[in-house]
Amino acid sequence: DFRVIVVFCGGFERVLKKREIEQQQQHRQEEHMQPHHAPGGRQQHVLLLLVCVLLLTSAASLLLVMSQNAQAAPIRGPTVTLTVMTFNIYGGGAQRGVPLVRTAQAIHAVKPDIVAIQETRQEGPPPDYPPMGPSVAPGIVQHLKELGAGDEYVYYDQTANNTDLWANAILSRHPLRRNPVNGEVLSSRHDLGVIVDV
Repeated sequence: DFRVIVVFCGGFERVLKKREIEQQQQHRQEEHMQPHHAPGGRQQHVLLLLVCVLLLTSAASLLLVMSQNAQAAPIRGPTVTLTVMTFNIYGGGAQRGVPLVRTAQAIHAVKPDIVAIQETRQEGPPPDYPPMGPSVAPGIVQHLKELGAGDEYVYYDQTANNTDLWANAILSRHPLRRNPVNGEVLSSRHDLGVIVDV
């Protein structure tokens, strides 16, 4: 029994952009109220970037330890090779007028086992750029079927209403873990990921 936990990571740049806009607004308010005192917005931004770098470094170290532990463990049974693709389609392709079939063609050319798609919905207005309209994930799966992939792919759309998560989806050739009672795909806490049974 081998499981792959797929975690959604889309929207990171939007978090930084939103934070920068908030700092600029705060900076203008502080200048208006106290024109002789310079706020520490730049230092806060540098601190935020340092925290992000530390988090990424910690994650990389954890993955390295996990990888070393996995290499040290004896192999029981056949090995499984997975091709995993991540694809930010920028507002479902609508932001740049890219037809959905071209997105499906790019995926079909790689023939991945698992696809992590970011921005499956159109981008809304600033400053928050909320996702708008329906997800294009079902349409991508339909185009893949027409391109010859058949019924190989199942998908899961992120359902949590959070602008920082920003409309992600998982396409998989392997089954997604489901609730045995209602058959719905099981997602992790805060809808941050799913389990793929390989």
